[in-house]
Amino acid sequence: MNTTRTTHKTYAFTHPFSLDGYAQRFLPGLYSIEIEEALSSRRGRLDFRWVKSRLYFTPKSGAPIEIGVCGIDPDDFDRAALQDGARYLKDHCAVRGRSKISPFDRLAIERSENEGMSVK
Repeated sequence: MNTTRTTHKTYAFTHPFSLDGYAQRFLPGLYSIEIEEALSSRRGRLDFRWVKSRLYFTPKSGAPIEIGVCGIDPDDFDRAALQDGARYLKDHCAVRGRSKISPFDRLAIERSENEGMSVK
């Protein structure tokens, strides 16, 4: 049985960002990733495994442009989005004052910067 599923994630980056395996930095803007996964049985249980991804950039003036079918790991896209969000919060709080950010949010930002976005 060959079952696949496709999911989509979209994020509006406010800063330039990079992805593993790509030398160039991507400009800020609206990016979507289409993730194709296939059902597999490993170690006696069924789960979906990542097969491939398509990355799209949507300019302000038009339809999404496919950057390519590529080996972008969806987790790497998520890390880039979280790092961008942390930078946005830092910039935003610097302008408005440190008192606007909760201790919980500050801890999350510091962990994301210091631990490479790993979740334990």
